Amino acid sequence: MDLLPVFFKIYFPDDSSEIMKMPEEFVGHLKADYKGCRQAYLVGPGGEEWRVGFARCGNDCFFTDGWKTFVKDNGVAYGHFLLFRYRGGMRFKVNIFTPSGLESEAAFTAKCTQGWKNNGAEKGQSSNNGGQVLPACCLVKPSADEGTSRRPGKRPKGESHMMSAAEQRVADVFSSVHPFIIRQMNFERSQMPVLHILKSFFSENSVICKPSDRHLVLRTRHGGCWSLTINHGTYVHTLCDGWASFLRDNNVENGDVCVFEIADSSKLELLVHVFHSPF
Repeated sequence: MDLLPVFFKIYFPDDSSEIMKMPEEFVGHLKADYKGCRQAYLVGPGGEEWRVGFARCGNDCFFTDGWKTFVKDNGVAYGHFLLFRYRGGMRFKVNIFTPSGLESEAAFTAKCTQGWKNNGAEKGQSSNNGGQVLPACCLVKPSADEGTSRRPGKRPKGESHMMSAAEQRVADVFSSVHPFIIRQMNFERSQMPVLHILKSFFSENSVICKPSDRHLVLRTRHGGCWSLTINHGTYVHTLCDGWASFLRDNNVENGDVCVFEIADSSKLELLVHVFHSPF
């Protein structure tokens, strides 16, 4: 069974509130589907479908008309993680995660406000409000998860996360010779919290995490140790069982910032530094 092509975007309003640029490397997966096509379809977590404009500008492809409505209807906000699975025929299944790593509950019940129904429109079919063709001189700022510059020692390999103000304050005072990532906590107490970490953070820093590995260890400088269950995804490791205990035992609350450091690349474990708010 062929795997569905996938890409992700971290949502930042300054870059993607009006239109959204698709990663250039992903365009090849569309093959001949997009030739002459001026619209695409986004299927939300709850099965609702949105029609969006599709436009090309050189080698770049964009979601245009309708994208802003999709963002609003699904409650997409700063730092949300959007996972796009291409299903052919210019249709994308979209999963939406909050900065806490949990799937957005609001997106599961979102309703399309575009006022149209999909009656089996053929791929490439034009519409009265189809995608606009961007002019050749159109300037689009690169998305934060594509080519963002990194300061030595502050943004290690595998880190594709745009820092919040609180995370930046921690980055200004924390330093290490080892690779690390910085995360501000944002989770709902009513749900079991999980932690998502890009697989590239481990692979690009010489940490071996095999599909057969089931646990990762979190340690603190005070000697505490917690074993977390790993769920292996295509691009992301999801750490679940044990994460809630770590948060509780270390009095981690929303707004606090955690630094996850690879102190020893020969072990599947992370050293965690907790910065309680305010700091």
